[in-house]
Amino acid sequence: MIAAPVSGISRPVQAELLQRARQVARSDGDAHPYGIRAVRTTRLRSIRLQPGTTAPTCEQSASCADAPVYVIAMRGRFSCGACPGPPGSRAPRGTVITLVLEGPRLFDSVFALQGRYPKLARAGTVVHLH
Repeated sequence: MIAAPVSGISRPVQAELLQRARQVARSDGDAHPYGIRAVRTTRLRSIRLQPGTTAPTCEQSASCADAPVYVIAMRGRFSCGACPGPPGSRAPRGTVITLVLEGPRLFDSVFALQGRYPKLARAGTVVHLH
């Protein structure tokens, strides 16, 4: 059984999440992302928002699955120059970036460049950052 979503993001954490989102957006080609929203949830619930992700990557599955994470989604015109690809190929492009941040220093654990905005409300209470 999956625990209920964790809700609430403090103002200082919201500011840090917004700063991180803008930093990622700039590094991926869009200095003015929009529709930046976040949700505080568990790692297991965040997986449902990430296409192609099937299980949490942790050593202690039960406690790890319930570990709190922040999921951020934003819109823009992005190009991932750091993403691997065959030599000479174009960088992957997308209109939505989804990040999963965890830990006290909010390090990235998942980055997704896609065309569809995730349904964040499925994972918890959504906060509009910008």
